[in-house]
Amino acid sequence: MRVFEFRDYKQFLRLYIREKPKKGRGLIKTFAAHLRIDSSQVSKILSGDKDLTEEQGLLMAKFIGLTELETEYFLALIKIERAGTKLLADHYREKRDRLKTESLNLNRRVKSDRILSDFEKSVFYSSHLYSAIRLSTSIGNGQTLTEIVDRFQIPREKAAGILDFLTSTSLCREENGRYRLGTQHTHVERGSPFLARHHQNWRVKGLERMESISDQELQFTGPVSINKKDFESIREDLVELVSKALKKVKEGEPADVACLLIDWFWIRK
Repeated sequence: MRVFEFRDYKQFLRLYIREKPKKGRGLIKTFAAHLRIDSSQVSKILSGDKDLTEEQGLLMAKFIGLTELETEYFLALIKIERAGTKLLADHYREKRDRLKTESLNLNRRVKSDRILSDFEKSVFYSSHLYSAIRLSTSIGNGQTLTEIVDRFQIPREKAAGILDFLTSTSLCREENGRYRLGTQHTHVERGSPFLARHHQNWRVKGLERMESISDQELQFTGPVSINKKDFESIREDLVELVSKALKKVKEGEPADVACLLIDWFWIRK
């Protein structure tokens, strides 16, 4: 359940309670204690008779554990309900819609630890090998030049050149002949001229693997007919999936290198 799916903060809170163990029994009292108000006031807020103040909304968002962007959205919902004029309510509705659109931008959900220069990006995104070799150095105790040559079946000179670039940009580090991961994550932002090349590099690899995909792997293509509301809902689900997947990857112990490809687009021609 994500707050961006709601246009009524009270509906969000009611569902938040119902989805908790024992359907949230006792949670209203916990809310009341956290907000320093009576349980009866919390009940009135949830039933629609009263509204949270902005201060109470911020306390509630922190209690629930909303992110910064989710908190801004949650507070915008409260401000819409508390607005004294249609003009002010419309102002916060516009802000709500902007925040929801922003929530779909992976730049706000995927942290980039290092920003490459345009020249560095032109090199790094020129071939999938730069990213693949960099990621392979996160496995175990790092990789030697020979291990990388054997793994990717490329000339030694080419592997050495890529490793030189990765170490010079601090994307990898070299210690006693072993290369290890430097910066944990890079992200090419929407609108970047290198984004299309990044997608193309890995989709070509996906096509190459199509004939030899194993039962443990997954490739799926599913054209569908769908309405706009469901399309947007599925897009949000996919963005959330990517965020959770990258968090799991970052917290886990690397043992191999893999690639996640997801496409979700309107078929126009």
